[in-house]
Amino acid sequence: MSFDEVSIAYDNSIDWKKRLDREIPFIVNTLHAPEESEILDMACGTGRHAVELASKGANVTAFDNSISMIHRAKHFAELHNAQIHFFVADMMNMSEHISKSFDLVICLGNSLALLKTWKEVEYVIRVVHDILVQEGSFIFQSLNFEEILLSGFRLFPMKSGETPRGNEVVFGRFFDHIPGSDYSQLILSSFLKMSKDWEVRVENRRVLQFKRDLIEPILTRTGFREIEFFSDYSKSTFHSSSSRNMIVQAKK
Repeated sequence: MSFDEVSIAYDNSIDWKKRLDREIPFIVNTLHAPEESEILDMACGTGRHAVELASKGANVTAFDNSISMIHRAKHFAELHNAQIHFFVADMMNMSEHISKSFDLVICLGNSLALLKTWKEVEYVIRVVHDILVQEGSFIFQSLNFEEILLSGFRLFPMKSGETPRGNEVVFGRFFDHIPGSDYSQLILSSFLKMSKDWEVRVENRRVLQFKRDLIEPILTRTGFREIEFFSDYSKSTFHSSSSRNMIVQAKK
C-alpha cells in the first residue's frame, strides 16, 4: 500500500465541513468580489478548498506535487460540477505551468514550511509576488515554531481514517526538534489494519521552523507591503510566544 493511499486516508480523517466553515470566510473576505476572481491554490491536496472557492464563483487554478492527490481532486471537482484547472507540480517549478496573474494565492496546511531551505522559501514567495495582480493577496498558514519550541510541544493527537481500499489507519505524529538547527523532523507513523495483523509505516518530513521574525523580512524583501499576522481564521491577535498557529495575509 502506497504512502499516497495513506495520505488519502489521513485526508478522510479530517472534519472538512468544520474546517472549511472556519477557513473559507477568511479567504473570501480578502477579495473585493469572489465572483470571477482568479485564485491559485498551492499544494491543494484533494481539492477541498479549491472546490469550495469555485462554488463561490471564483476561477480557481490548483496544483499539488502528488499525482494521486490531483487525480482525487479532479474526481471531487467533477462530483461537484466545479470547473477547476488542476496540474501536477511542486512549488519550485510552478511558474513553468502558470501563464496568468491572480487576485489571490493561498497555501494552507503548513505546506510552505515543507520546502527544503529558507532560500527556497524566499524564491517561492518571490514567484507568488510576481504572479499576483497589483493589490493582490497571498494567504498562507503555518505552525509557529517560536511557541512550539518554547512550550516543548512534540506530540499531536492521534487520528484515524480509512484508505480507498477500506483499510483502517491510525495516525501518530510527533516532532523531533533538532538542536541548533532551523528545522524539525516530523515523524509520521501510520498503523494499517490488514487482513490479520497491523502494518506500520513510518515517514520523516523535514519542517522549517517558521517564526514571525524570520518570515516577515522575507515578505518585505520580496515586495509585499501590507503584512498581517493572525493566530486563527477569526483574525485573533497573533502572539509570537503563545500562538500555536500563524495565519499570514500579505498584500502586493
